[in-house]
Formats: sequence, structure tokens, C-alpha cells
Amino acid sequence: MGRDSGGGVTATALVVHPDCSLHDTGWKHPDHQGRLPAVVRAIERDMPTLHAHLVEIEARAATEGELLRVHTPEYLDRVRGAVRRAASQGASVSLDADTRVSGASWAAGLAAAGTVLSATDAVRSRAARNAFCLARPPGRGAAGDQPGHFSLFNNVAIAVRDLQAAHDVRRVLVVDWGADTPLGSRGIFACDASVHLISGLFGAAELDAAVAVAKPEWIFLSAEFGDDPEPVYERTRLLRRCAEAACQGRLVSVLEGGYAAPALGRAVVQHLRALAALPPA
Repeated sequence: MGRDSGGGVTATALVVHPDCSLHDTGWKHPDHQGRLPAVVRAIERDMPTLHAHLVEIEARAATEGELLRVHTPEYLDRVRGAVRRAASQGASVSLDADTRVSGASWAAGLAAAGTVLSATDAVRSRAARNAFCLARPPGRGAAGDQPGHFSLFNNVAIAVRDLQAAHDVRRVLVVDWGADTPLGSRGIFACDASVHLISGLFGAAELDAAVAVAKPEWIFLSAEFGDDPEPVYERTRLLRRCAEAACQGRLVSVLEGGYAAPALGRAVVQHLRALAALPPA
């Protein structure tokens, strides 16, 4: 594991859980099972550079109590019921127009939320400088009482609520990359003045302004990767530098979208390199 001259941890945590790969939406669905293997292959190809700068952490699964900090009991019952139907039918079923579940999706949803909880634990304990969560299914579209945009549980919101409840964190900046507004996250945090949410494709000025307003103790990134991996490195570098200046580097990035699997793999490699303060690929 990397350490700086003062003994501080410099490694980036890559947080994974095997159950995230079990969520089976069908190969024609954008969030298909090929996404995570494509990312893992890209990371493995870049391991000659990355290996000394990453620490891989296998996450624990989230508990139902942790999900209930964000989601209603009725919504959890709805997801669990759909998963049971999918298991009994041996085929995926729809939760809404674009969100599907299979018989393994409950376990996958707990695993995805658990990657972010485990990442915050690693960064908080200084086992890692920052972290990237290889989460699936995504979370940014899920509201407290409904799914959305392929998302079951709002993984970032669950981790934010855990920090607030268990560790007295009072100021959080959530940065969302993506062309569309994350309605799930926006609805969850709308009445919470302690959480500042920005979305869209930002530059240094927009990010600096958000940090000045939020004065964050933690920064979370909902990483909705597009088809072009080229801008990812510089945007990540800006965010890492902001985290280092504002909150001792406490930055947790969480995979959301990115549905062209080969491009997603290349984007994640650039993202990890920037998080680890390495040059671009």
C-alpha cells in the first residue's frame, strides 16, 4: 500500500462485492451483466501501473436497517416481492419502465450499497486515501419510495445517511456526473441543507464554487460515465484536488452508468489513475 513521506496512506481503494455481478436484467438491457467484467478486464490490463497504487477491498453487504435510512419499508417490500417473483419464474421482471430485477437482485442491491459503506469505512479509518466502488445495480435514480433509471437502492444516499447517523458528519458534497438530472438523489436530499448536490458536466470554476458553498467534510461522486472516456481523467483530477484541499482527501466515487462496456472499462482506468494521482493512460 502506498504511503507518503509522512506516513499517510496514498492508496486508492477499489471496493468490490461478487454479488454485484449476479443482477441479471437480460443482455438487451443497458445495465447488463457484461458491464462489470469489461471494467475488471480493463483494470487487469493496466495493473502493471495500477498495482502499487490500489488496495482491493471486498465489501460487506448493507443491512436492511441501513437501507431504511433512505428507503421506505413499503418500497423494500415491493423490491423483495419482485425479486421473489423473478426467482419463482426463472426470468427477470419489471419494477418500472426501465428497471428490472432477477432472483439475485436483492443480494446484488445489498452488495452495491455495501460497497459504498465499506468504502467510507476504509477512507474514514485511513486504510485508503480515497475510493472507487464497483457498484451494480446503480443507485442515483432510486428515490426513497420508487426505483428509477435502472436503480434499486440509492447507494450514495445510504452511505451519506450512515455517516450522518453513525459518525456525526454534518456537511457533504454529492457530485453527479451525467447528462440527466438524478431525480432520485435530488428528491432524497432536497430538504437536507447539510447535503449539497451538483450535477452535470462541470469545470474547475463550478466545482470550486460548490466546495465553497458546501464546505464539505466528505465528497461523494455518482460517476455516470458517458461513451467518451477522454474527459474523465481531468475531471477526476479536479475533484481529487478539491477533496484534498477541502476535506483531507475524503472522496468516495461510485459507479453509476456507462453502458458501452469497452468504453466504460477505459473510462474507469482513467478515473482510477486520476484518483491515485498517476498520469493518464
